[in-house]
Amino acid sequence: MKGQKETATEVDRENICTVSIWKGDGKSAQLIHVVNTAHNLAGRSSDVANSDLDDITAVECVDRHSNETITVPRQGLSRFKTDGDYDHFIFPHINNFLFDFLFSLAYVLIVDDIASNSTTKLFPRMASKLFNKKNKVDARASTYVNNLLDDVWLQMSHIVECEYPYSLTLLIIPLLTVIIVKAFKEVGQQISERFSISLNNGKDRKSHLKSHAFKRGAVQTLSEYLPLNVFTDRCGWMMEYVHSFFDYGQVSKGQDCDSGKTLQGWHQQGDRNGIIGGVPPTLDSVTTAKDKLQPFVMAMFGG
Repeated sequence: MKGQKETATEVDRENICTVSIWKGDGKSAQLIHVVNTAHNLAGRSSDVANSDLDDITAVECVDRHSNETITVPRQGLSRFKTDGDYDHFIFPHINNFLFDFLFSLAYVLIVDDIASNSTTKLFPRMASKLFNKKNKVDARASTYVNNLLDDVWLQMSHIVECEYPYSLTLLIIPLLTVIIVKAFKEVGQQISERFSISLNNGKDRKSHLKSHAFKRGAVQTLSEYLPLNVFTDRCGWMMEYVHSFFDYGQVSKGQDCDSGKTLQGWHQQGDRNGIIGGVPPTLDSVTTAKDKLQPFVMAMFGG
């Protein structure tokens, strides 16, 4: 439909995260966590840009299906459009580590080395562009994300075109050069099919997605599996003017947990209340080579 706003699909998000990891720089690491945060919180890029490191905490909640007390991340989010502050529970993804909030959080902290920059902001580059001189929300934060998306899209196109370092040809024999070029062409063809990239006759490529596409994708997922009243709070919507029900209905922690699980691929409703799954693993979940587990954890995290 002409004028239709693009929605980020699961395939879109996986492609962005994959190519961003290939790039391996700080900006790309931030993009991965921006994508995951915006999806998990059903947030706009401008809201996500203002996130502080202290907004993320580990909290206990009671799983509605199993009645277990579990520990999960919770992130606070200030939504500028509705002028409200929210706290949302976040759960591990069902089967893809690229979409996992804690993975992308650890990845951006390590690759972008935020801790050494003496900043309280989780996305310092975006946060620096968030407000104008009158302290009003500026569109530059969204533009910054759009430019990162365009850069990733261009990177995909380069891969499809089988671009490779020409210096390789000076270091290897011609026969090996032919083999490498053939390999790049095969990889490029596979990526072209997977990423749905068209070469566009050498013109500049731009992403079909913009910064708000990730909130739209989150809303699309929630609307497929949950009733509207369960996820209005997750999306930061002010619904009291739509129907008097929303003047009286209060979103519970359990409903927010169901929204968080749904966004991470857990969709099966239990016989009792709540969605099945989404319980984070613990050290007790490891059943093999347990004698190696504790030394590994100590080596990685100390304590």
